[in-house]
Amino acid sequence: MADFKTLREQAFEANLEIPKRGLAIYTWGNVSAFDSTGGITHTHSTFATAWAQAGRGVPVFGTTHADHGAEEICKMAFLTLQINPDVSTLPAHIINKHWERKHGPNAYYGQ
Repeated sequence: MADFKTLREQAFEANLEIPKRGLAIYTWGNVSAFDSTGGITHTHSTFATAWAQAGRGVPVFGTTHADHGAEEICKMAFLTLQINPDVSTLPAHIINKHWERKHGPNAYYGQ
């Protein structure tokens, strides 16, 4: 039991180093926010893990991705590919426009 306690304390101390070293601005649970990317969600949900284990990123098929949590996005992508395996992902300019209008410095829609 002492080994487990030591390991737990080491993990705790290592996690405190994350913001101190500028690796993340905020950390809580399984979510980290980074200056350069805007944010990363870390999850071990069933569908998200399936995409990771398949070695594939989650494709963006609709702007609704910005409105849902990671598990729902993964489910939507999975179901979309089941319905139409030849579906195209959204073009980058539409993804970027949707992101900017809701979350960019001049956001005018949504949150």
